[in-house]
Amino acid sequence: MELWYYGSHGEQSGPVPGDEIRAMIAAGSIGAGTLVWRDGMDQWLPLGQVPEFAGIPGTSEAPPGTAIVPGGSPAVAYPPAAPTSGLAIASLVCGILGIVAMCAYVGGFFGLPAVICGHLSLGKIRQSAFDPIPLQGRGMAIAGLITGYIAMALQVAAILFFGFFFAAAMSSGGGSMP
Repeated sequence: MELWYYGSHGEQSGPVPGDEIRAMIAAGSIGAGTLVWRDGMDQWLPLGQVPEFAGIPGTSEAPPGTAIVPGGSPAVAYPPAAPTSGLAIASLVCGILGIVAMCAYVGGFFGLPAVICGHLSLGKIRQSAFDPIPLQGRGMAIAGLITGYIAMALQVAAILFFGFFFAAAMSSGGGSMP
């Protein structure tokens, strides 16, 4: 019977028979990255590289791009998420506020910053296209531009409407004082 030593939580444990190692693999308490050694081996090896335990689920070597987490199961290492342009977010928020603020007839005050931030954001996104991790948020910037231009157009329409309405009221004699 072969007796095995294994590394667990930074400490050496064992000796235990091979059947107990197999039971710990099945329970998930050790995995492919756990270091093991038995008499006759030159050095400690990860469990996934030991032929005696090859083929047991949980002992296969982790593919490239994975990391062994405590408990022995591989976890996929995903690339970092691409950052979203803050100007694109600001453009969209200002554009939405511009449309909503039209209820108080001040949508143009938010529409202008939405348009400015949208154009600046699109420029920065375009410049970062060849960076290792390019900026995201093109759709938000475009949505901010559209809502910003709509808010500004509605503001101009409201000013023209009330201007003509006020001019018509004044010319009909309703605005004269005795």
